Amino acid sequence: MGFAPGSVVVNEIMYAPLGEEPEWVEVMNLGGESVDLQRWRLSDANPASAAEVKQGVVLPPEGLLVLAQDSAIVRAFQIDPKALAVVTPWPSLNNDADEITLYDPLGQVIDRVPYRASWGGDRGISLEKINPDIPGRDSTNWASSAAPEGATPGRRNSVFARVLPSETTLTISPDVFSPDGDGRDDLAVIQYDLPLSTATVNIKIYDMRGRLVRYLANNRPAGAHNSIVWDGRDERGEVAGMGLYVVFLQALNAQAGVLTTQKKTVVVAGGL
Repeated sequence: MGFAPGSVVVNEIMYAPLGEEPEWVEVMNLGGESVDLQRWRLSDANPASAAEVKQGVVLPPEGLLVLAQDSAIVRAFQIDPKALAVVTPWPSLNNDADEITLYDPLGQVIDRVPYRASWGGDRGISLEKINPDIPGRDSTNWASSAAPEGATPGRRNSVFARVLPSETTLTISPDVFSPDGDGRDDLAVIQYDLPLSTATVNIKIYDMRGRLVRYLANNRPAGAHNSIVWDGRDERGEVAGMGLYVVFLQALNAQAGVLTTQKKTVVVAGGL
């Protein structure tokens, strides 16, 4: 008995890795039961290139597994070796366009992604699926990874969003912090949710006189759910003076023609 189409899907693709790093494809189990991926196969646009997963790897519901050319990805992205299956011979992926097909042990096509470079991804930056439940052929459901390291193998995609937030929200925790290096409340975590699957974000911090103190994020790629840390330092690397500051967020999705903004205050205090 075979598996239902779409029960296991391609969730992230690294088709243009840096240097000697390997190509890889991440898959996700959308079914309600665990799946042993032994004897599953992966191919590019040429079905004859299909390579088999030879080891027994059990993928739980909502679980992620990286299929890679070799194990160098473990060092490059510090992923759990248990979340990796080496597939040889690897079906070489083209950088401009290609088609990835996932087959179950009976040879049935379970998922197929005909990606193009215009969908997202770049040198050292993976192509991530936004909503894993939407079919892989939908180009609008893919985007370049917004992760600082360029990819998220073995963990939730940086642009993941099954349901977009209804509005832009900005929260800061703690909203009173003391960057004095004593190990207690030294950092402020700025979390922001956007009603956009992908966006370019600017985050600026101003003092109460309207002077720019820190340009915390400059055209930073973002998904629907994000966070960034302010260490309480200004543009010169010096600790900001005690007082009230305004965190200003601006997020732009030029393709959709959407610009959204939000602001919140945070207090830099002395020793707490």
